[in-house]
Amino acid sequence: MVFGRSGKHRKFADPRELEAKSDAEGLANLLGTSKDPQTREEAATSLGRVGGLRATVALRAALEDHETAVRIRAVDALGIIEGPRATDALMEALRGSDREVRGAALQALVTKGDIRVLPVLLEMASDPRNLLRRAAITALGGFRDPKAVEVLLDAVVEPERAVSDLAAAALGKVGGRQAVKRLLRVRSPAAIRALGRIGHPSAVDGLVQSLGSVRNEVLRVAAAEALMAIHRAHPTLRLDVLARTGGDLQQLASCGDARAAAPLCGWLFAADPNDRVLACRGLAKLGDSSFLSTLETALSDPVPEVCRAAAEAMEALEPDRSWDPLSETIVHHMGRIEQLTASAGNVDDLLASIDFLARLGATLALPTLHGLEEHPEWSVREAAEQAIKTLARARR
Repeated sequence: MVFGRSGKHRKFADPRELEAKSDAEGLANLLGTSKDPQTREEAATSLGRVGGLRATVALRAALEDHETAVRIRAVDALGIIEGPRATDALMEALRGSDREVRGAALQALVTKGDIRVLPVLLEMASDPRNLLRRAAITALGGFRDPKAVEVLLDAVVEPERAVSDLAAAALGKVGGRQAVKRLLRVRSPAAIRALGRIGHPSAVDGLVQSLGSVRNEVLRVAAAEALMAIHRAHPTLRLDVLARTGGDLQQLASCGDARAAAPLCGWLFAADPNDRVLACRGLAKLGDSSFLSTLETALSDPVPEVCRAAAEAMEALEPDRSWDPLSETIVHHMGRIEQLTASAGNVDDLLASIDFLARLGATLALPTLHGLEEHPEWSVREAAEQAIKTLARARR
């Protein structure tokens, strides 16, 4: 039961019934006099929906309620009431000592989009000791202001990943071309997603390179999604073929887009030799002889199948080449075999070179391998005989 200005009883003591009657006076009295915290919470929420000066005054007073939940409800209610008085009350709450109430006030002011909160946000976001710093960084994403962007650009390169990710997400909403270079420097999934949201073409080269991040699948997928977002904004760039690969090497190697060269070069250093083979074949498909020097690095790969794939790619890119790209690799292993044989070196090393030449298909090494048929170690003789048979088949 509540009392009106006349002091007479009113029978509408339920907040929902008072709200239905738009009875701001009754709700204000209920908020100020009820001993039940839940009732006061409901009254605060109803006052927010009723609105008006009386509701604003009552909710401002409720910011001093001894229950945190009631104070938060009052802040939320003030957040949906229009007018400078409600905003003033929220600014007061923002300067209070209760962290939860301050957080709610911050969110309410950001939702309102009131520019008066910006200086407070800038101060919070720049102070690593402020307990609401992360919330402030997120909130700056709602303000297209040069000072906000400047603070976010500083925060996005901080070593603490949680702070950097929040700043990246905020830059995705307000950043322009000036944010692209900084986000590419960070190269985290959050930064890559922000680049897609900004949608500026200057991010394309960096995003394409991220498709070659062989150790970070999340980053590759984020880059593909960002490229697709830029493609939708700038369809003339024709990024859809690259973007649809999702950073998948199999598709990247077969897409035929010259821009796939950068990520394919990254895949040349993948841990899985099968991936390195695919990268060599993908570069060959692009038909650009400028990749020859890159492929030359794969000729010294410890896995013979990768060496062979690199040599085949080089031959495809430069069919008039007069020398075998594998000749130096083959000569190296032949010399190693002769040296190990002459010095009675490690048998395992000798077997490794024999196996390498066989898997490489190095028919040039047949004379050297025939010389091992009389080797005193039976495992070497057996390996040499097997390699000779393999190479003889390859020659045919």
